[in-house]
Amino acid sequence: AWCQDRNEDAARYYDEAVVLFDEYGGVVEAALNRAFGGFLARIAGNLEEAESRFKRAEEVSESTGSLVLKAIALSGLGTLAGDRGEIELGRRYKEQSLAIYRTIGDRWVTGYILWGVAKIYVIDGDAPGVRRAVDEWVSIARSLENRWVLPYILHLYADAFLIEGQPPAAARLLGAAETAREAIGITLDASDAADLDRSVNALAAALDAGTIAREWQLGRQLTIWDAVTFAQRPAITEAAA
Repeated sequence: AWCQDRNEDAARYYDEAVVLFDEYGGVVEAALNRAFGGFLARIAGNLEEAESRFKRAEEVSESTGSLVLKAIALSGLGTLAGDRGEIELGRRYKEQSLAIYRTIGDRWVTGYILWGVAKIYVIDGDAPGVRRAVDEWVSIARSLENRWVLPYILHLYADAFLIEGQPPAAARLLGAAETAREAIGITLDASDAADLDRSVNALAAALDAGTIAREWQLGRQLTIWDAVTFAQRPAITEAAA
């Protein structure tokens, strides 16, 4: 339900799971589901509830020694720190969470945490950091044949190009990301839609409407993996052609 952006359904399922785990004594599992609900609370704008859920997960991780719970708590707290503009704190939390997931060996979630890490780097204007994180996420996505994450990956590469001063390439990748979302059936939640608005506004400030439209359309014509290949090239010359 979460992956399909059915957030109200997802929140209800997580809360139902919490009740069941509480009933059967699954302390760590209940805390994990509460924490997952924290991400949905954030999307809904309930930041205090989200922080409470993440801090509760951190407390339970300390008492139980659960690495997974510690990692998810740090990831959530890092996301909230980024929302508040506390960039260094957000980077620290996200990088600590990433290190734990790498130790655990959960590659799917490692990719998801890399998403959060890259978004913090975007806010911080750290294009090399964005590229390192997203390149690793691409490798994981390829190995797991996970196409669902590719539109988000393309958007992050577009943000890296914006930071690097290459807005035509960014426009092309945002066009490719749009086509990929349509093909997979992804609808953006409020947070992701706000990220896209920010990127589009940056494009509008850097390029004329005709150039944006031309590059966007060229991006829409790319296959999803060709778009990734385009994004990973060290130098983009044809974007301005």
